[in-house]
Amino acid sequence: MNYIQLFKSKNIPITWTSLLLGIEGPGKFEGLVDSEEIKNYAIEFMDLNDEFPNEVFELASAYKDEKELVYKLVKELSSRELIEKDSELKKWIVILLVEKLKNMPEKPLYGLISLTEFWRKFDYPVYSPHVVQGRGNDIQPEKYYSEEFYRACLLEHKKGITETKMNF
Repeated sequence: MNYIQLFKSKNIPITWTSLLLGIEGPGKFEGLVDSEEIKNYAIEFMDLNDEFPNEVFELASAYKDEKELVYKLVKELSSRELIEKDSELKKWIVILLVEKLKNMPEKPLYGLISLTEFWRKFDYPVYSPHVVQGRGNDIQPEKYYSEEFYRACLLEHKKGITETKMNF
């Protein structure tokens, strides 16, 4: 899956910091953006901009197997941005959550477990719309795993995506 293309298709702005997170792996995910995608992004960046840092030219010229060089260059470009990593991480959460919600299990038990596993990879941030049964609440299992609670939870996640995207 090409996550850079997903960012574009969802109209989520791409920064060098968001690309850096994609290389490193957002949250506890493995790296999701490879050197070839970065190279192609750099080429496109050069096409769209009259001026650009030398590192962008180096990225566009990098070979597919030069992962360390690509990482170093993206990290350098990211360090020049006045952007907090947490705001860029939210972009990744939106992208990954949109994809997750497309394939949710029908049964509440499996769906809620799937959402909990998703948010665990981000250490349950305070802005997460997800409620984990027994974590800071006293929701009984029969209510938590009900169809009604599950549907409400999915709606909260969709609402959270919309609200978060408005801040990009």
